[in-house]
Amino acid sequence: MKKVLIPLMIAAIPAIIGCGPKINPHIHLPGKIIYTTEHEGSIHVMRIDPQGENREALTNADTLRGASSFFDACLLPDGESFVVVANIYGNNEIVLIEPGPDPKVTQLTDNKARDISPSVTPDGRYVVYASDSGGDLEIYKLDLENPDLEPERLTRSKSNDTDPVVRPDGRFIAFISDRPGAYDLYAIDLTGEEPLRRLTDEEGDVSKPSFSLDGEYVIYEVMIHGNPEIAYCNFDSPTEHGMIVETEEWSEYSPCFSPSGSYICVVSNREGASDLYIYTFWGDLVRRITDTPEFDTDTSWTW
Repeated sequence: MKKVLIPLMIAAIPAIIGCGPKINPHIHLPGKIIYTTEHEGSIHVMRIDPQGENREALTNADTLRGASSFFDACLLPDGESFVVVANIYGNNEIVLIEPGPDPKVTQLTDNKARDISPSVTPDGRYVVYASDSGGDLEIYKLDLENPDLEPERLTRSKSNDTDPVVRPDGRFIAFISDRPGAYDLYAIDLTGEEPLRRLTDEEGDVSKPSFSLDGEYVIYEVMIHGNPEIAYCNFDSPTEHGMIVETEEWSEYSPCFSPSGSYICVVSNREGASDLYIYTFWGDLVRRITDTPEFDTDTSWTW
């Protein structure tokens, strides 16, 4: 059974995530997993299926002149094009990559700031990302149909706001902020109808949130026992929360939901190297899907 954390300021209610079913490690799971790893001497975006087969590189040394690495990829609704952070001559910028026989690469940001953690709205119109162009990290929104327009600043605080992820309904953005001194999960309503929400009050720092396809749950990293583990909360009822994977023996990080919401992909060093693993949402191990000495991270799971 899950261990349910009791936050400092709010009481917990019983979680609906009970003990999971018996797992068939040979079960076929649909979709593709996008992730970042070392490839051909630098950091690139890869794609693999949830069975651990058909691994392919989506970026390489010829993708963009001056770019030494690519990370934090986020697919657009067409399932092929993606926005990604590119380290261009030592500076992190957001770029759009449209694969095909004649691939097209569009640099969306070009400044001395650190632009990171892009996430795309469900209609594919906007990219939200974190940037320290104003000093601290804040959340911005960029219009892909009008990329020459000045990005809209969505948060204004004397803290670092980062790791934004758009809820599948397109209305809310969940993000990480150290407003209370430690990093916790918050959400803003893009319509402006609701005030800022605080979703977590964990004892350790939170990072890397990911929504389920129905928007009901958010999974995220949380620092427990000195290393990152995987936790969840209900977006509309955040008092329903707890741990998915928790151990003092190894680290788990960079989680993402499967399209069905029944499985998650995480990076774990449970067998030494940092590789991709599939778990159920109940925390049962299904399989290891990468097995290389390189450091894997930045996962997302698409159809």
